[in-house]
Amino acid sequence: MLDQIVTAETAQELHGEALRTRGMAVWIVMQDQPAYPGKLIARLATMDPTPYVMVADTLGEMRAALPPGMSRSDRTPADPAGLVELWSS
Repeated sequence: MLDQIVTAETAQELHGEALRTRGMAVWIVMQDQPAYPGKLIARLATMDPTPYVMVADTLGEMRAALPPGMSRSDRTPADPAGLVELWSS
């Protein structure tokens, strides 16, 4: 799957569409992924991960770019390495 980097505005549109068509939308925030060393990414997932990602330098920047109105879940010991947190509607 080739990533498609999106802006915060596009992320909001994709998030709304996912809620309307799939009934769920989750943004998976990860750090230091091989294609994005030293960066944070947030990948949209519905039933499966999508190619849509946002890229940021800091967690604060990423949180500010995520669509509003979501709830944050911290990582658990069972989560894969690099996972920082999940945001869901």
